Amino acid sequence: MLRARQVLLDCQRAYELLEMETDPQRFRILLVASLALCRSVGQVLDKIDSCQIPSIRDAVRHQWQRIKKDERTNRIYHGFIEAERNLVLKEYEFRSDTEDQTLLAVSGGDASIHALQDIMFCPLTGGPYEGEDVRDMISDAMAWWDQNLKEIESLLPSPPPCGPSDGS
Repeated sequence: MLRARQVLLDCQRAYELLEMETDPQRFRILLVASLALCRSVGQVLDKIDSCQIPSIRDAVRHQWQRIKKDERTNRIYHGFIEAERNLVLKEYEFRSDTEDQTLLAVSGGDASIHALQDIMFCPLTGGPYEGEDVRDMISDAMAWWDQNLKEIESLLPSPPPCGPSDGS
C-alpha cells in the first residue's frame, strides 16, 4: 500500500469524526487535522512513495506537473487543499466559522425558529468555494486524491501469488 493511501485513510477517519463533532474547539482541531492530512497525501506521495517505489517515480512527477500546470481542472487542489492548508497551518486563520456551527432556521409561515443541532452548516467565508460547507469540500478533496492515487496505484507491480513456489 502506498504510504500516501494510509494518509488518505487517516484523513477519512478525521473527516468522519469532524462530521459528528458539535464542540467548537474539537471541531476546529479536527478541521486542522483534516486539512493537514489532506495536503499531506500529496507530500507523502511525492517525497516518500515516489522515492521508495521506483516504478511510480516518473508517473508521480508527471502527475504533479499536471496538477500544478492545470489549475482549472485541479481547482480543488489549488483553491481548497493548498489554500486552506496554508491559511490554517501557516497563519491559523480559518475561512469557516469554527466557533459556532449551530444555525437557526425559520420554518413555515409561523416564523418559528428551530436550532438545527443535527444539520450544522459551516460555510467557507472566502476563496473560490465561498459558501460551501468546509466538510463537503474536505469530502470532495478526498475523492479527488482517491482518484489521483488510483492512477498511481494502477502502475504498482502485482504482488506475487501466495503459496509454495515449487508446486508442492
